[in-house]
Amino acid sequence: MAQRSRRDGWRWLLLLGLLSRVALADLVGDLASASYAGRHDQVIALASARLPTAGADAAVLRYLRGVASYRTGWVAAAAVDLAQASDQPPWPGWPDPADLRRRAARLAQLAPPQASAISTADTVCFRVYQEPDHPWGTAVRAALPEAHYRVTAYFGVELPDTAVFIFRDAARYTQFFEAWSGYQPIGWQWGTGTGGVLLFVECNPAGRRIADPTGSYFRAVIAHEFGHCALHRQTGTAPLPPWLDEGLAMLCGELVCPAEGERYRQGLADLAAHRRELPLTTLLEHRLFYDPATARDAYNQAYALTELLLRGTTPADRQRLLAALSTHRDLDTALRTVGWPDQVTLYNRWLRELRPGEGN
Repeated sequence: MAQRSRRDGWRWLLLLGLLSRVALADLVGDLASASYAGRHDQVIALASARLPTAGADAAVLRYLRGVASYRTGWVAAAAVDLAQASDQPPWPGWPDPADLRRRAARLAQLAPPQASAISTADTVCFRVYQEPDHPWGTAVRAALPEAHYRVTAYFGVELPDTAVFIFRDAARYTQFFEAWSGYQPIGWQWGTGTGGVLLFVECNPAGRRIADPTGSYFRAVIAHEFGHCALHRQTGTAPLPPWLDEGLAMLCGELVCPAEGERYRQGLADLAAHRRELPLTTLLEHRLFYDPATARDAYNQAYALTELLLRGTTPADRQRLLAALSTHRDLDTALRTVGWPDQVTLYNRWLRELRPGEGN
């Protein structure tokens, strides 16, 4: 009887072990899906909770936590995790651990040294890295709470803390940007919210000191870039057409500076008068937003299309739109959640508003 009990006990232990393995495999799959959807804070929390008992699977959990930390600006923590991950990504198409490890270490070296947190209602909203004795950087920091309040209320979401890196000069900013993104920054930019972190530089790569830090335009650009950041955090790796990416960010900028909207509408009036409207197919190309010959009209049309798309919507509607985009990874499917069948219908309606009575 004792022998049978011992044998049954071993069977239970084996079954529990198998269940644990299955549960861990399920967890890894769930974490991969969460990472794909941009829920990096969830990846970090769940991987951290399971790591102490992960055993041989610790390497893949460290990889997933390292990728999530990297994408949310925890670059020093990412370097530590990726140093203990396997040398090959666990799935085809995922970032190379060795490359991310090198980039994370480089970013940790380049990041401004002075770190502080911005909180609202006992919740950390931003982790700010700036250089000491930098008044322009302090002005950026001071504009962040308003941007957070306006943008999160507009999207109807609560966001995890966002990393903000503020640079004094273009050289260090450019090196950081290239290590972070893998490509060079646009010369005229002094801020970006691409990929879920915020970067700002006082003197841009074109050599110009940008924006009076006491003006409304300055605050509008902070909100614009945070709009990009919030959008990317909500949609993860879902493909975003540039007209929607830029249009939503422009609406966010207008929230803190209504004069920005008037400037866009004046640009649209000029566009209509000279019949410079761009076809929808070209508004799906990022290069038009960077080309000086087309950028102004592309941005103004992006604003107009997005304003029409979201006219009369509530924060819950906008949250549903972004959730559908993240889940289905198809814009036309997401548009149907706010009453539009597809992009073409939206574009054609905008043309009719642009030139009423022409029958387009």
